[in-house]
Amino acid sequence: MLTMNNEGKEAGDVLVDSLIKAVRMNPQTRQPMSLGEDMLQLRPFCDGADVERAETALDDAAKKFVHQFVVVKSQIDFNKHVNQSIYLSFCEDTASLAASNGIYPSVTGDFDEENIKSFTVYYENECKLGDTIHVETWEAAPRQLKFRVLKDGKVLCFVIMTL
Repeated sequence: MLTMNNEGKEAGDVLVDSLIKAVRMNPQTRQPMSLGEDMLQLRPFCDGADVERAETALDDAAKKFVHQFVVVKSQIDFNKHVNQSIYLSFCEDTASLAASNGIYPSVTGDFDEENIKSFTVYYENECKLGDTIHVETWEAAPRQLKFRVLKDGKVLCFVIMTL
């Protein structure tokens, strides 16, 4: 999970706070493996607080907008999957298109002129070079946008963005 809160911040203030959970992956199968005794000693520092999952249900009354992306090489990191920051770019690009199509009731005009006060990303699955993904977005509450990033119907991440 990655959280950024820009509301009321001044120059030099910390803008990003993240919770990272240690996962050891088998490079051949790309499946999680046991951490082993040496890594389990670090566990209290990795688990952090219990984090509530993002809302996955789309409100039936909300208008939904979907945009498709194909992952290109410049979006891949050294682990051979999409860099975490790229998911936010996918969401911002989708939000810009959704706003210009009148999808968000409280966001009118150019989305790129909006001030993002905070965002939280809940990562669920990985995405690789050449994958086609779909980003769904809707306005859950006034000036609170939600996103669901999917590949083949499987959730890659959820994003909650407050303007």
